[in-house]
Amino acid sequence: MENKYKPINCDFHELLLAKATLKQVCEITFIENNEQITTQSLIIDVYTKKGEEFLVLNTGKIIRLDYIISVDNTQMPTFSCTF
Repeated sequence: MENKYKPINCDFHELLLAKATLKQVCEITFIENNEQITTQSLIIDVYTKKGEEFLVLNTGKIIRLDYIISVDNTQMPTFSCTF
Protein backbone atom coordinates (compact mmCIF):
# COMPACT_ATOMS: atom_id res chain seq x y z
CA MET A 1 0.00 0.00 0.00
CA GLU A 2 1.35 3.40 -1.01
CA ASN A 3 1.61 6.26 1.45
CA LYS A 4 -0.60 9.26 0.79
CA TYR A 5 1.32 12.10 -0.87
CA LYS A 6 2.22 15.00 1.45
CA PRO A 7 2.68 18.30 -0.43
CA ILE A 8 6.17 19.73 -0.02
CA ASN A 9 7.34 23.19 1.03
CA CYS A 10 6.92 25.73 -1.81
CA ASP A 11 10.44 27.17 -1.37
CA PHE A 12 11.94 23.68 -1.64
CA HIS A 13 9.86 23.04 -4.76
CA GLU A 14 11.28 26.26 -6.26
CA LEU A 15 14.80 25.04 -5.42
CA LEU A 16 14.16 21.81 -7.34
CA LEU A 17 12.86 23.75 -10.34
CA ALA A 18 15.91 26.04 -10.26
CA LYS A 19 18.31 23.08 -10.16
CA ALA A 20 16.49 21.52 -13.12
CA THR A 21 16.55 24.78 -15.09
CA LEU A 22 20.25 25.39 -14.41
CA LYS A 23 21.09 21.77 -15.31
CA GLN A 24 23.25 21.37 -12.22
CA VAL A 25 24.38 18.00 -10.93
CA CYS A 26 22.96 17.69 -7.41
CA GLU A 27 23.49 15.49 -4.40
CA ILE A 28 20.00 14.16 -3.67
CA THR A 29 19.16 12.18 -0.54
CA PHE A 30 15.82 10.40 -0.43
CA ILE A 31 13.96 7.43 1.01
CA GLU A 32 13.40 4.31 -1.08
CA ASN A 33 12.13 1.02 0.33
CA ASN A 34 12.59 2.41 3.86
CA GLU A 35 16.30 3.07 3.19
CA GLN A 36 18.11 6.35 2.86
CA ILE A 37 19.75 6.70 -0.58
CA THR A 38 22.13 9.43 -1.76
CA THR A 39 22.90 9.99 -5.43
CA GLN A 40 24.72 12.54 -7.58
CA SER A 41 22.42 13.28 -10.51
CA LEU A 42 21.02 15.89 -12.82
CA ILE A 43 17.35 16.80 -12.33
CA ILE A 44 15.78 16.82 -15.79
CA ASP A 45 12.10 17.26 -14.93
CA VAL A 46 9.69 18.03 -12.10
CA TYR A 47 6.07 17.07 -12.78
CA THR A 48 2.68 16.29 -11.25
CA LYS A 49 0.67 13.14 -11.92
CA LYS A 50 -2.59 12.18 -10.21
CA GLY A 51 -2.06 14.76 -7.46
CA GLU A 52 1.49 13.62 -6.63
CA GLU A 53 4.72 15.43 -7.55
CA PHE A 54 7.85 13.75 -8.89
CA LEU A 55 11.29 14.55 -10.21
CA VAL A 56 13.12 12.69 -12.94
CA LEU A 57 16.88 12.24 -12.87
CA ASN A 58 19.17 11.90 -15.87
CA THR A 59 19.56 8.23 -14.88
CA GLY A 60 15.84 7.68 -15.50
CA LYS A 61 15.13 7.38 -11.77
CA ILE A 62 11.82 8.93 -10.67
CA ILE A 63 11.49 10.14 -7.08
CA ARG A 64 8.29 11.26 -5.40
CA LEU A 65 9.01 14.71 -3.96
CA ASP A 66 7.80 13.96 -0.44
CA TYR A 67 10.43 11.19 -0.21
CA ILE A 68 13.29 13.66 -0.66
CA ILE A 69 15.31 14.43 2.47
CA SER A 70 17.72 16.98 1.01
CA VAL A 71 19.24 18.41 -2.16
CA ASP A 72 22.81 19.77 -2.04
CA ASN A 73 22.68 19.81 1.77
CA THR A 74 19.47 21.86 1.81
CA GLN A 75 17.10 19.93 4.05
CA MET A 76 13.47 19.59 3.01
CA PRO A 77 11.76 21.76 5.68
CA THR A 78 8.84 19.39 6.17
CA PHE A 79 10.64 16.05 5.80
CA SER A 80 9.31 13.46 8.20
CA CYS A 81 10.71 9.96 8.35
CA THR A 82 7.26 8.37 8.77
CA PHE A 83 7.19 6.23 5.63
